[in-house]
Amino acid sequence: MTMEAENDFSSGLPAQCDYALPQAHSNPLVYETFNTFIYDGERNIGLNPNLIHVRGGEARERSAILLGDGRQYFSMSTGRYTDPRAPGDDTYVYRCLEPFKRWRYSWNGMAELASFQDQSQGHVSHGGEQARVSVELVAEAVSEAWVMPLSTGPAFQLGEPEFEGDSYLGKYEQLLRADGRVSVNDESWEFSGSGVRGHVRGARDTAGMAFHSWICGIFPSGRGFNLKQLHDEAGNPYFSQAYLLDGHKAVRAKILQTPDLVRVPQQPEYEVVLQTPAETARIRGFNKLTSWVPIGEWGGIFKTPDHAAYGIFGNGYGLVQEARMIMSQGFARFEWDGEEGYGMCELSG
Repeated sequence: MTMEAENDFSSGLPAQCDYALPQAHSNPLVYETFNTFIYDGERNIGLNPNLIHVRGGEARERSAILLGDGRQYFSMSTGRYTDPRAPGDDTYVYRCLEPFKRWRYSWNGMAELASFQDQSQGHVSHGGEQARVSVELVAEAVSEAWVMPLSTGPAFQLGEPEFEGDSYLGKYEQLLRADGRVSVNDESWEFSGSGVRGHVRGARDTAGMAFHSWICGIFPSGRGFNLKQLHDEAGNPYFSQAYLLDGHKAVRAKILQTPDLVRVPQQPEYEVVLQTPAETARIRGFNKLTSWVPIGEWGGIFKTPDHAAYGIFGNGYGLVQEARMIMSQGFARFEWDGEEGYGMCELSG
């Protein structure tokens, strides 16, 4: 992969915003997440390296490998780090090589099996068969940073992103491509995929959120899209933002259509419709790899510094029909004007 030096992917954010805070924020409720979804559609392998709670030199990780034969591996760990450019622990390190442009993902440790087949039948508890996994990737941005307010519950919207010196409170995402290698026990695969990275910093409480959609895709021509829509318990979208990728620039778009979660193992074909002043994009989606998280309710996730659990991720896995809410996380193939691309699809409801 090559990177044109003249391209500015930061959207005006200082370089320090792409690192973890060097020390804990003065607000005890503020923490960070570094979440990435990358899909190799040719090999049908999906990766979700994810630091779900970073604060004051401590990181909690929840990462996943989804394979096309139905095996899915998940790891959870907690550890310390000293370099704000490389938050992580002994299992997973997320290193910023060049702010807003290049990153290295290194994940080496044990992960537990929770297969697609078992999850399709209902609840799967933690403690599945262990496997040694290894992921080494280098990723490069293909889009500028999409800067937005924190995505939280309807009663906890903080408005526009905030700055306290170089300390940024808010959220941004970038589409990216990544190359490297993935290994599970004695099996190993080359990996070349595309997806999205997000960095969130702030105090969040998703209480009052009923369902959401977060979907993105990248195409060989350089086109792409990204959307996020959150609904309250009355079904009204209180957060709705999207863009179409034009070169490296994100062109704001209105969301006209996006799918809801369907509680079946294979999400039916769906359509995403996004509108800019210049065009209306109709993009067909086909989910290829999916995992599920049963949720009692949104809200109350990491609201206190001494929270011992992993929030919603402490509930195991699976398409639990009786759960009040379910979140699906997965990888998808897209068709847009005859062009095929790949990306991710996260839904809840």
